[in-house]
Amino acid sequence: LDLSPRNLERVLYFAQYIVTEVDEDARERAMESLNSYLEAEDDRFEEEKQAALEALRSGDVAAEEAAASAEGEEPVAEVEEKKPAAKGKAKSKSKSKSKTTVKAKASAKDVEPEVDEDEEPADPLAPQLTAIEEKFDEAKEALKAEITERIEELEGISRLDLLTEARYRELRDRYGEVFKATMGAESILNILKHTDLEKQREGLQAEVRSTSG
Repeated sequence: LDLSPRNLERVLYFAQYIVTEVDEDARERAMESLNSYLEAEDDRFEEEKQAALEALRSGDVAAEEAAASAEGEEPVAEVEEKKPAAKGKAKSKSKSKSKTTVKAKASAKDVEPEVDEDEEPADPLAPQLTAIEEKFDEAKEALKAEITERIEELEGISRLDLLTEARYRELRDRYGEVFKATMGAESILNILKHTDLEKQREGLQAEVRSTSG
C-alpha cells in the first residue's frame, strides 16, 4: 500500500483518515464550476467598475455645467461700475480706485504665464478614477488567487492520502462529492478490495529484479 508502519498504525487506531476513493468525474465538475464562477465574477467586477467610473464622470459633467452657468453671470466689478457715482469726495475716491484697479489688472496681465494651447488640461478626476480601477483590479486578482488555490487543492487530492481530523472536515465541506476518506481497519480492507494485487505483485517483482541487477 506504500504506507509506512507508523502511518498504517495511525489509520488502524483512528488517529488519521485515509483517502480510499477519488471520483475523477466529480473532481472535473468541481474544477469547471470554480472556473465558471471566476469568469462570472470577473464580468461582474468589470461591470461594477465601469458603472462606478461612469457615475464619477457624470458627476464631473454636472459640475462643469454648473461652472459654465456661473461664468455666464455678470461680474461684480461691472455691476459696481454701473452704480451712480456719489458727489464730491466720494466721486474722486471712486475715480482713484478705478485707476488703481486698471493698473493692477494691466500689471497682472503683463506677468501672466504663457499657456501652451496644444497641451491638454489635466483631468481633475484622474486620481479618483485611478483609485476606483485599482480597487476593482485588486479584488479581481485576490479572487483569481483564491480560485487558483482551490483548483490546486482539488488536483492534489489523491488515493491513500492521510488527513488529520481538521483537514478531513475542511476538505469534506468543500469537496465532499469528490473523495471518500475513512479510518480504522475497515478503511484498509476497502483499499485492498479496490487494489489490483496481481499488478502490485508484478510491479514489486520487476522493481526487485532491477535493483538486484
